[in-house]
Amino acid sequence: MLVTFVLLSTLAAPPEPRDRDSELVSRTVSVAITGKDGRAVENLSLQDIALVEDGQAREVSRLVPDERPLRVLLLVDSSESVGASLRLNLVEPLVRLLEQLPEGTRYALWKTGDRPTRLVDWSTDRTLGRRALERLFPMGGNTILDALVEAGRTLKTEEGGRTAVVAVSASGPEFSSRTRERVVDEAQPLADTFYSVLIDQPDAVERPNDVAYSYVFTELARRSGGLHEPVLTAMTVSRSLSKLGADLSHRYRLSYLGAPRRGKLELQLARPDTRLRLVEAPEARR
Repeated sequence: MLVTFVLLSTLAAPPEPRDRDSELVSRTVSVAITGKDGRAVENLSLQDIALVEDGQAREVSRLVPDERPLRVLLLVDSSESVGASLRLNLVEPLVRLLEQLPEGTRYALWKTGDRPTRLVDWSTDRTLGRRALERLFPMGGNTILDALVEAGRTLKTEEGGRTAVVAVSASGPEFSSRTRERVVDEAQPLADTFYSVLIDQPDAVERPNDVAYSYVFTELARRSGGLHEPVLTAMTVSRSLSKLGADLSHRYRLSYLGAPRRGKLELQLARPDTRLRLVEAPEARR
C-alpha cells in the first residue's frame, strides 16, 4: 500500500518591513542659546545643532526665536540681612536685568522685607522698576518664601505665553509662615520657570533658615527646568543675574521628529563660545 503524506505549512508569511520613520512624532522643546558674554547668538541655522535621542540621531526640522508673550515676577530681598548691599550691589544689576528682558515683557516687582509688598504692578515700563528699586531700603526680616506663593498667585499666563519668577535673596532670618515643603508645593504650579540667586553669609554658622532657602530655591529650579545661583558675596550678584537674564531672554523653540515615547535628549551646538541649555522639568523628559 502506498501512503502519501501531505505536510501543510502553518507558518505565517513574514511581516512586511515597517517604516520606522512613519512612527516618529513631531516634538517641540525650548532651549536657551547664548554667547559666553550673555549676548544673543546671531545667524543660527539648523546645521549648527546636533540632537540625539536615546542614542539615536534626530534631524532638527525647525529652530525659531521663542516670541511667546513673557511675564516675569521679580522678588527682591529688602530685609535687614541684605544691609548696605541692597543699594551698593543689587539695585543696578536688578535694573539691568529688567532692561535685558525681551521687548514687550510684562513684569511685576515685589519686596520681601518685613512682609511681601508689591512695588510695581504688571507693566512694560522699565523706568517704574528703576524708581521703585532706587527707593528701597533694608527693613525687617525676610519673607521671600511667603512671597513666592502670595506674589506668584498674581502671575497670570497670557494665552500661548510663558511665565517666570526671579528671586534674589540673602541668607539670614526668615519669617515666612509656610514650611519649605509647602512653599515648593504651592509655588511650583504658579510659574513655568523659576530662577534664583542666594547670597550666602559665610561669617555666620549655618541656620535652619539657610537650609530652607537652599531647599526651596534648588527644588523649584529643578522641578521647572530653571536655574539656582548660590553666591558667596553680593558683589557677584551682577554676574549671576546677567546669566539668568540671558537664559530667560535668549530662548528658541526647537522642533524635531522623535520616538513616540520621549527619550533622553542630548544637544550640541557647533558654534564656538556659545552655551546651549534644554529648558524643561525632569518630568517632561519621559
